[in-house]
Amino acid sequence: MLCLLLMAGVSLADAQGKPPERGGTIRIGLWQEPSTLNPYYATMYATNLVANVVLEGLVAVDPAGTYYPVLATEVPSVANGQVSADGRMVTYRLRPGLRWSDGAPVTSADVRFTWEALMNPANRVVTRAGYDLIETVETPDATTVVVRFKRLYAPYLTLFPYVLPRHVLGSLPDLNQTPFNRLPLGTGPFRIAEWVSGSHMTFERNAHYRVSGRPFLDRLIFKMVPSREVGSAQIKTGEIDVLWNLSEYQIPDFERLADVKLAITSSSLSEKLVLNQSAGGDPAAPHSILGDRRVRQALQHAINKRVIVEKLLYGKAKVGTSEVPHGWAADPSIQPSEFNPDRARQLLREAGWQDTDRDGVLDKGGQPLKLRLSTTSGDKLRELVEQLVQEQLKAVGVAVTIENVLPTVLFGSWGDRSPRKRGTYDIQMYSP
Repeated sequence: MLCLLLMAGVSLADAQGKPPERGGTIRIGLWQEPSTLNPYYATMYATNLVANVVLEGLVAVDPAGTYYPVLATEVPSVANGQVSADGRMVTYRLRPGLRWSDGAPVTSADVRFTWEALMNPANRVVTRAGYDLIETVETPDATTVVVRFKRLYAPYLTLFPYVLPRHVLGSLPDLNQTPFNRLPLGTGPFRIAEWVSGSHMTFERNAHYRVSGRPFLDRLIFKMVPSREVGSAQIKTGEIDVLWNLSEYQIPDFERLADVKLAITSSSLSEKLVLNQSAGGDPAAPHSILGDRRVRQALQHAINKRVIVEKLLYGKAKVGTSEVPHGWAADPSIQPSEFNPDRARQLLREAGWQDTDRDGVLDKGGQPLKLRLSTTSGDKLRELVEQLVQEQLKAVGVAVTIENVLPTVLFGSWGDRSPRKRGTYDIQMYSP
């Protein structure tokens, strides 16, 4: 993950070597505007990025993969007695004196309500995975939460990353259209003051934040920019102080600027091509082209991923191997697929694809081997990658049409009729 800090406009202790000063505003350039600030309804990473300054959970995880307590006093474990020997009972103890940004007390009832809201079938949340394995959430007192599982659920610490306010939402029949989804109330260091669609979001210091004297800043402003490239220009002119989520191809340009600091961290995410194996969103109906494993394997061999890394990413990334390409959970035995156009052509022939009309595009039974490729519009790097993939697949007889859409469409929900959720696409490119 990459972001830029314009040193002239940012007061950071570790950046300037000075003690942090209280006050000031930081303007953050965001080139993907969230469709909601309720993370349980979100399908875009940008939602979590913004919502994290307002909403908090029981525990969280640091970049090294270590969990630490947030609203809870400790991370539950067998060793500290907060996880039963069979793993089916987990106890959380809330920090004393917690308050929502409106001053109302945070209690164990808020945690139980969060689970009830997620399990309410009327709420169109993105997932209920893990929560559906909870048998009960008990609240023996205002600061104790006991979660009982139907069976062992190993990733129990991933649950409750955000706690919802019962006193605000508890009386609603569902949370689908509540103003909270745009103007959430939380326990984090900031509270949202306004959201002007297409322009900016303003967050002000939360007077009830649990850490005395924090945050140092008066406010955060997330400014919407059309693209990474526009954001890059604005950080150079001082219109913004921080630019979120640059790409590797932008590194050389900013490495030459003395007043800009690059903050680079590794990520477990990988950019990927997702191939739809079913037709029209029906899992029982195989895709007329991509339903054949030989075709999918041919596409793998036809794409030169190393060229993408070296030419477009300046060698700052690695060729991926799986959904989890690196980190503790990665399988080191999985090697990158081989770039072998001849093997790709052979596999396509074996699958029955031939160029019978000599137009350069393979066909089978009167159907041309044409596929649609889509990603988020306005992302220059992804567009360059698409063009390269398009040319490489053309070389083996596969015609690719590029049909990009807005991020809110690509990462939309089932209710939004997003092609990704409905399964009405051929190939999509994104990182999860």
